[in-house]
Amino acid sequence: MATAVKSLLENNKKANFDIHVIHSGIKPVFWGKLEEIVSQYPDAFLFSRLIDDRFLSRLKVSPYLKVSTYYRLFIETLTDADKVFYLDSDLMILLGYLKLTLVINLFWQ
Repeated sequence: MATAVKSLLENNKKANFDIHVIHSGIKPVFWGKLEEIVSQYPDAFLFSRLIDDRFLSRLKVSPYLKVSTYYRLFIETLTDADKVFYLDSDLMILLGYLKLTLVINLFWQ
């Protein structure tokens, strides 16, 4: 996740971001690393969104479909932002925000 956050911020230095990390538990040392990364960017803010997996216990899971796959369903209840990008933790962001928005808009039209 640190790579995804760092690459997003590094390729979008002039953009403002509220980064909401949806999780069921992050070790303090790992959360500290994310805070350290985000603190280097004055227009970026980091928020922890803890999900209790017990509420999702009846959903279908498998070795390829984890409970965390369902977290994106809660995005609307976790933020009132106008636009939201859901990014998996294993991504590297190589485009700037405006280019990324253009690509998404062209793809979905």
